Amino acid sequence: MNRKLLRATLIGLVLLAAIATVLPALSSAVGLKLDWASPTKPSGWVASATGACATKGVTVVVDFGSSSKKPIQATCVAAVTDPLTGWEYISLFDHKTEGTSQYPTGFVCRIDGYPSVAKQDCQHTPTYAEGTWAYYQASAAGGGSWKPSPVGAAMTHPGCGSFEGWRFIEAGQSTSQESPRFKAEPFECK
Repeated sequence: MNRKLLRATLIGLVLLAAIATVLPALSSAVGLKLDWASPTKPSGWVASATGACATKGVTVVVDFGSSSKKPIQATCVAAVTDPLTGWEYISLFDHKTEGTSQYPTGFVCRIDGYPSVAKQDCQHTPTYAEGTWAYYQASAAGGGSWKPSPVGAAMTHPGCGSFEGWRFIEAGQSTSQESPRFKAEPFECK
């Protein structure tokens, strides 16, 4: 690659990164609401109506927290041919996920309209003092219990038999105090 082409490529990449960094803040400053596209449904997926996977697949659990009065939801992706991220799993079942202006697809601020816009505007990353969604995982290799994920859902690729959990953590609580109120029973797929 010659130097001019290399320089143009590097400048283009730097500009692209700068635009991606500034766009959410700029849209917030001028009052625009960006509608980030949800992932399309992958080929080869089959979802059960409700409940956890029993022999194959990944289970997605959404717990709106005890004060929400909403039921806990569990859904199984029984078969997937495409490798998916945790973010894609939560988005598969018509759960309306909303990120923050700063991290539109890297931090869940609202699921299915909870919490309300009046409680959380999603302009910034919510804190535990405000109440926030937390992301958990459970796997057979990890001992089977819910554990807060050390990385965001867009960075994970859950394995067959694992559980993906989302729990709304009430104001003043933490992930070490709460986890999804659904019994995770992860298994090894054969």
